[in-house]
This record gives sequence, structure tokens and C-alpha cells, in this order.
Amino acid sequence: MIKLTKEPPYGMGETACLINAVIDTLELNVDKLSSIELGKISNTVSQMYSMKSINFTPDHSVGKLWIATVEYVEKMSLDSNIVDTILNKANLNYNYLTQNKSLN
Repeated sequence: MIKLTKEPPYGMGETACLINAVIDTLELNVDKLSSIELGKISNTVSQMYSMKSINFTPDHSVGKLWIATVEYVEKMSLDSNIVDTILNKANLNYNYLTQNKSLN
């Protein structure tokens, strides 16, 4: 189960699922990830941050990208219901990923 915590390690799959859930729930004008590649994950997190004019130094460490995504959600000061929606979507995305070996 995916949780919104800064404690890595998390795999690239979980990270991609969380990022897609954030993009979907917050209706960000950023393309969702269609594949699990470290460079694409880093670029997508960078795009999310730049949309909100928040400084972000691109990184190619899964743990640091996970933490950056969690911090992004925290910086948005979202209502707890929205955070719950993000987590529910992330877990649904991850279940789909584990069953179908692809992002939805």
C-alpha cells in the first residue's frame, strides 16, 4: 500500500503511480507517465514543480524523487480529502501496474 511518507526506499513503479495520481487528481497540465523510466520520472517531477514556480533540482535517485513528490503534495497545502484521493488513485494505479505490467 502506497503511503505519503518521506521514508524511502520506494521503487520506480510506486513513484510513477504516485506522480500520475497527483497529476490526475490536481488536474495538472503535465503529461502523465506512460512508462517507468528514471529520466522521465525526473522530468515529470521537474515540470510539476515549475508549474507552481517552486525551485527543484532534477535528480535521478528514486528515493529523492519520491521525497520530492511527497514534498510537492505537502507544499500545496491540500485538504485531507484531496490527499486521500491522491493516495487512493496511487494505490489503484499500483494495483493495475502489478497486474498488467504497465501504467494506466
